[in-house]
Amino acid sequence: MPMANEAASNDQLPLVYRLILKVPRISLDNLSMEAGGLFWVLILPLFITGEFLSNLLLLTCLSFPVNYVSVILFNSTIALFIIRVLVERTLNSERALLTEGHFEWKVEETFNSYLQSLKKKDEKKTDDES
Repeated sequence: MPMANEAASNDQLPLVYRLILKVPRISLDNLSMEAGGLFWVLILPLFITGEFLSNLLLLTCLSFPVNYVSVILFNSTIALFIIRVLVERTLNSERALLTEGHFEWKVEETFNSYLQSLKKKDEKKTDDES
């Protein structure tokens, strides 16, 4: 379920992204780690094999215009689901990088502490030499 700030930021996205995000997606978040692993190891390869065999079946068993249209519709539907997941992951990673709440950029403080540590190291080095 998207939070309020995510919904507000989704309204600012281009129309293509908003349309892609309207496509439903299958979520594996509620499954345990073992079930998620089972999905990636067993179910997904079986699904890809089944897709290949069904494309082959549709191309050989149906007549000319119907077979191409059915294969194109079948593959474009699957591609749409994949594109939806990729767009959502990209947007989530960009939000994580750009949100101030997750990471604070303290460049001046870090640089000053680095300079102080270099000065201390240099002082220790000169004390050890004398």
